[in-house]
Amino acid sequence: MVSKKFKILTIKLLIISFINIYLSLSYADVILTVGNGSGYPGSEGNKVEVILDNQDDAVGSVRLDVCDVDDYLSCTECETTERTLDFICLCYEQKNGCAGIVLYSSICETIEENAGPIFTI
Repeated sequence: MVSKKFKILTIKLLIISFINIYLSLSYADVILTVGNGSGYPGSEGNKVEVILDNQDDAVGSVRLDVCDVDDYLSCTECETTERTLDFICLCYEQKNGCAGIVLYSSICETIEENAGPIFTI
């Protein structure tokens, strides 16, 4: 007969194991850098480069919010780079003044391990 204490310990260990496996699959060691951008209020065509450094992990998609200090940013276009040619890049204005950006592959590709620009806004 198995004791109640043993059953509870087994359940706790299973939960801890599940959490550890889930966290190890959910988080990757990557760095995302938003480059410097400058332009006068109301000017257009001032691109900002977004760089992904993912030396150890392939990345399937990217979702981020880009905000500027004085709320002058207006994201009208998102262009992919050589690293993300077959990806779809979308940007949209949010109510808080930030730009939301989503980069994904419609055919389940990944951004291979490397460092460099993945899109410009």
